[in-house]
Amino acid sequence: MHRRASAAAVEIVEPPHRTAFGSGVQTRACTVRDAEGNLWTFGTYRGAP
Repeated sequence: MHRRASAAAVEIVEPPHRTAFGSGVQTRACTVRDAEGNLWTFGTYRGAP
């Protein structure tokens, strides 16, 4: 998703990085801002074990 967003010239707010969401499960995520100013976060979250 990050490569596609970069190719579309949207603003990359957070490049791909390792993080943990509320459940503590590790994931990779990135955040982009679209042309209308909306923030989108994409990740590989698989859910709690």
